[in-house]
Amino acid sequence: MEWVSIAWPVLLAVLTIRAFLSAFTKVLYKKRPTISLGIAEHRIVRGDASFNERLQVLGASLFSGMFSLNVYLLSAIIASCVYGIQKYF
Repeated sequence: MEWVSIAWPVLLAVLTIRAFLSAFTKVLYKKRPTISLGIAEHRIVRGDASFNERLQVLGASLFSGMFSLNVYLLSAIIASCVYGIQKYF
């Protein structure tokens, strides 16, 4: 397999995992100042967000993740490791 055929599924997996973490856990909000969070994100941090609000944050995180450099860097690192392991074995 070529590196590009490994990179696309890894990118989609990283985007999906990041979106689910931001919508259903407090993990990604630990170091962010509370003034930068939206209303739905405040409710997620407090733990009283409705399912509809969590779905809205999920969709927004999927969309904004396509423009995040961190997502692409993490995907490239993971895809390179998988490609290297595949070439080694």
